[in-house]
Amino acid sequence: GFPKGLSFNKELGVISGTPTNSTSGVMRFNVIASAEGYESVTAEFQLRIYDVYEATNKMEAEHIDVSNLKGAGYSGSAGGVSMIQTYAKASGGRALGYLNTAATFSFAIESAADTDANLTLCLGTEWGDLTLTPKTFKVFVNEEELDYGSFTILEKGAGNDMEFQSFTLQPSVKLHAGENIVRFEIVDSEDTEGVGTATAKGPIFDYLQIDNASCEIGWRPRVANTK
Repeated sequence: GFPKGLSFNKELGVISGTPTNSTSGVMRFNVIASAEGYESVTAEFQLRIYDVYEATNKMEAEHIDVSNLKGAGYSGSAGGVSMIQTYAKASGGRALGYLNTAATFSFAIESAADTDANLTLCLGTEWGDLTLTPKTFKVFVNEEELDYGSFTILEKGAGNDMEFQSFTLQPSVKLHAGENIVRFEIVDSEDTEGVGTATAKGPIFDYLQIDNASCEIGWRPRVANTK
């Protein structure tokens, strides 16, 4: 079937409409042409669907593509949109949790021109203070790893009352005109104290912010995650 908002007019042979939900990606379908007295012909077509572009330098983690993301929890595991949790003090009321395990996720950011910029992360933790380094929490910009040193997320509250903190990473990064991929990798190591266990630690990701860019920055948020 088609994404919600699209329809097929059989008499006219027309696919029309605007997707009403985030179904970004490629939809493949077959078209069969037939007529009396002729052998039918089948052709495969691809329909690429995009989320709506938003000009902003602040990207909420709950609106990234989590369809293939799997996490671990202290009382169970979660995957996909079930990793998005509600927090009263998160900027959008939600954040990406269950990251106390080896995991990889990314933000696709669009830049209007080549520019230098800083990455600011808003993160939380509710299982004790958490120090992140490139050994346990890797950051890549267009597949170039950022050696940011280290920073510590302080435990401030728990559950729905947990507070999030912002960290601007150094050095600055280079964005090129067009799409840029900022990828985060949580590494399974002794420093993370296990995977999905009572002692394992991982950040709770509120948002990514692009600071000090010299041009327009934006992205295509997957808003269906929170509908």
